[in-house]
Amino acid sequence: MSSARSSVEPFPEARLERASEAHPDDEKAVTPTPSEKDAEQRTVVNQAPGTPSQVESGKAPGVEFPEGGLQAYCTVLGAFLTQFTFFGYTMSYAVYQEYYTKVYLTNVSASAVSWIGSVNLFLGLAGGVFTGRLFDRGYFYVLMYSGCALEIFCMFMLSLTKPGQYYQVFLAQGVGLGMACGLTYIPSIAVIGHYFRRRRSLMLTFAAIGSSLGATVHPIMLNNLINGPLGFANGVRASAGLITGCTVLICALMRTRLPPSSNADSYAKVLRHSSRDAAYLAGVIGVFLIATGFFYPIFYIQLDATEHGLSEHFSFYSASPLHLFVVILNGTGIIGRFLSGFIAEWIGVPYAIMTAVFGSGVMIFGLIGLAGIASTVVIGIIYGYFAGMYIALLAPMFAGLSPTLNEMGVRMGVGFGIAGLGGLIGSPISGALLGPQYIWWKGSVFSGIFVFAGLCCLVSMQLRLLARKRQAAEKLGAST
Repeated sequence: MSSARSSVEPFPEARLERASEAHPDDEKAVTPTPSEKDAEQRTVVNQAPGTPSQVESGKAPGVEFPEGGLQAYCTVLGAFLTQFTFFGYTMSYAVYQEYYTKVYLTNVSASAVSWIGSVNLFLGLAGGVFTGRLFDRGYFYVLMYSGCALEIFCMFMLSLTKPGQYYQVFLAQGVGLGMACGLTYIPSIAVIGHYFRRRRSLMLTFAAIGSSLGATVHPIMLNNLINGPLGFANGVRASAGLITGCTVLICALMRTRLPPSSNADSYAKVLRHSSRDAAYLAGVIGVFLIATGFFYPIFYIQLDATEHGLSEHFSFYSASPLHLFVVILNGTGIIGRFLSGFIAEWIGVPYAIMTAVFGSGVMIFGLIGLAGIASTVVIGIIYGYFAGMYIALLAPMFAGLSPTLNEMGVRMGVGFGIAGLGGLIGSPISGALLGPQYIWWKGSVFSGIFVFAGLCCLVSMQLRLLARKRQAAEKLGAST
């Protein structure tokens, strides 16, 4: 297995590190002055973009990674709960999409309703553009506590909205909950890098399972609550009670370990460095294109199932208004996220994420043939698995494309932010293509094309990483 892994290792830390050490006179090298020795421990200045640094590999003087321990695992558990509470709720929007379209906001189109979920998703991901840098500067606790407080406030505000009042729902759920998710998403996953280096991908994928579990539990609760005797207002308040309990645990569990860097590069400098990294740029463009089409099934599969008449005897069970399709999709996502860490350890993060994107794209095109219970269940299971795998591997992919810990927050934040922009525009466009007649194949074709275009960019990213690896190996061989 070791030989197989070495042949596909996506971010060859040891080899590239030795290559950079073996060539101190490389054209990118900058010889530090004595006054810069302390800075050198935290920021590597003599590496090509995307080359893992001594800090990243945990070998720089004074930088160690415990790779475990009580506080480390408590922090990972807190990240898991953050994903469950925030992003898991965002991924449950299909329940609201159908309820708003059919009952609560019947005065607006399905495309307009989808803007609520899209803005929520966009702000949740795009917030990382700012929170990533604030995390690097040491504002972890400010971001987490303010995000948790805003989440609780906006949940109760959502329960006070009135039927037909689109702007109220948009502000509370689209803007408010989206901002809360954006404040916490990147910090909660980036802080894992304070404790783990060798096992970071595995811990990140474990934390990501929380969003799939949340996207399974929240729809079950919401479908039973808002469609049941409690109604919308009390149902949302009950859901807010669960959210409140989770946020208290999050604030109690999560702790940082490393102090903020006093000599961190400016935001503009990190962006300039990133803009010269061809592999990183290909990855960012890829996730933007993928996100434009990726969330189509997540937002519309429940409405799709209802409109196709796959209805009460399967969409509901035990006389409860529980829509199984969303639960099936997100439930299998748990399996995908759980296995993604082990698959990435075996074949490498880029190969694993490309496999997930390919499988998701095929299933999105498969929605064109959706006609009965069997096809809906099969697509829900397979798409849910690959979607969970893809989302879980995004953070490890961006972490692997970050040359130092000082750049990780910014690079992850920018990557997720651009992905959020794709999610912002993709679902409303798909809703507009559906139209009042619900022409499902148009949305599937549009979304599938964008997903496969993004896959091509990820292939380009991996080819550039392999070329970089070969160049480093040739330099290393020439010096011996």
